[in-house]
This record gives sequence, structure tokens and C-alpha cells, in this order.
Amino acid sequence: MKKYIYLLIIGIIVITGCNNDKLFPDIIEEKELVCTKDITTSDIPMLQTVNIKFMNNKIETMNTNILVTLSNVYKSSIDTFVKSFEKTYADQYKDNSHIQVDVSKKSESEIFINIEIDYKNMTNEEKVSSKLTGSEDYSVNKMQFESKGYTCK
Repeated sequence: MKKYIYLLIIGIIVITGCNNDKLFPDIIEEKELVCTKDITTSDIPMLQTVNIKFMNNKIETMNTNILVTLSNVYKSSIDTFVKSFEKTYADQYKDNSHIQVDVSKKSESEIFINIEIDYKNMTNEEKVSSKLTGSEDYSVNKMQFESKGYTCK
């Protein structure tokens, strides 16, 4: 009888797979999705990179970097652009302590915007107010970014 119970347990493990969190909760699967897109607007080149870290197919953190390159026409207004980006992002995420925004001059013609999101520690209300709802699945996110013109790896 014990022999059949052992065979049954082995059969369940084989059928369900060894990466089942309920059977083996210590197995951790980490993935990273990096997507880039040229988001140039009004003749101002901007390159956006989104980096999402997943733990067991759930989003842990999200990091968005935007590099804005100003042409000679706009170079003299770089400080105005920096202040405008700071205000835009500060207003957008002011009520969420899990989102940190940094806007800085990288050079005389480049602005770097970094948005760090501690997604796993956000409440559902914070996710909704920050428009960060949707699937946490790696494959679904990759497909959605690619459908919006991003190149993902």
C-alpha cells in the first residue's frame, strides 16, 4: 500500500511539474523585461527604456528611463524643459510614495528622466490612481509593449 502512495505522489509531481510553488515554495523564478521605443515628439528626439523585474511571474519593480536630446534650437531652453518635466512627473505621482522621479541634465543638450516604481509594495488603490493596473504576467506585458511599438528583449 505504501508503494502505491509513493507512486501516486511521484505521479502528481511529474504531472504538475517540479516548478509548482505550492509543492516547492522555495523555488524562485526571476525574469527581466527590457523594452525600448523612440518616442520623438515635436522634433525632439526621446528614447524610452522600460525595465520590469518579475519574481514568480509577478511584477516586483518597474524602472522607466527617458533620454531627451535637444537640438541647437532648443538647447538654450534646457532649464525650462527640465523644470517642465519635473512639474509634470511630480504632479502625476505626488500621492504615491512608491514612485520616485528624478529629472536631471545629463549634458548641455540632454535631459535624463528616471522613474522608479516599487510595484510589489503598492496598494491596489495606488496602482489604480497611478494608472498601473493590468496583467502582471511577463508574456502579457511583453506582448502589450510590442503591440505599442516597443522592441523588447
